[in-house]
Amino acid sequence: LVVGLEKGSAWGISGGGKDFASKDWSGDDQTFVGGSFIGKDFSGAIARETKFTGADLRGARFFKADLREADFSGCDLRGASLEGASLKGANFAGANLSEAYFTESITEAASFTDADLSEAFIPPFLVTKLCARPDVTGVNKQTKSATRESLMCE
Repeated sequence: LVVGLEKGSAWGISGGGKDFASKDWSGDDQTFVGGSFIGKDFSGAIARETKFTGADLRGARFFKADLREADFSGCDLRGASLEGASLKGANFAGANLSEAYFTESITEAASFTDADLSEAFIPPFLVTKLCARPDVTGVNKQTKSATRESLMCE
């Protein structure tokens, strides 16, 4: 249950509320931009074409969320769970994805340019596919980690 929501902030009732889970945020281009949503739950949310640009989403849970065409550029997603999420066309350019959890859908994302994927939990057979992509390039501005090196591409 969400108690209050202003641009760039999230308030929830303590006691394990579902935060933003199972809600439809499709096309929202204001609520999450640049905000702090550390540890928030977006499980099962529908967030197609939603802008999260520059948001602090450390430890957020996006389990089985529909994130097609979502924009996570410049986000801090350290330790976030994106397992089972639909990521087709999602933009992770410039994002810090260190220690984030991914499944097969990571290969459907649109861009990892300047992203940091250090210590990300990615099934090993997918790393080779990611390393072959032309957008796996650049250096993350915050962490100074090269995208290819953060994935340990050869």
